[in-house]
Amino acid sequence: MSNMLLNLLGQRPQEPTPLQQIAQTLKAASDPIGELNQMARTDPRMQQVSEVIRKNGGVKQAVYALAKEKGVDPNVILKQAQMFR
Repeated sequence: MSNMLLNLLGQRPQEPTPLQQIAQTLKAASDPIGELNQMARTDPRMQQVSEVIRKNGGVKQAVYALAKEKGVDPNVILKQAQMFR
């Protein structure tokens, strides 16, 4: 119903980001860890993420390294990642 109202008003619902899409997939999975492992084996994006994490010695270190490289405050990224908890 809300999508219909947004369309009538000429507004479009915001598309989920790739990170939000992954989070939704994992939340809907009956075996989230198994689903994540399957993604890591088959999705090139997840393979890249795994490589960055391995290269930097962990998730936190990878987030900080990438944030520094892109000129972004890592605390903003970490707050967004809170949705996975």
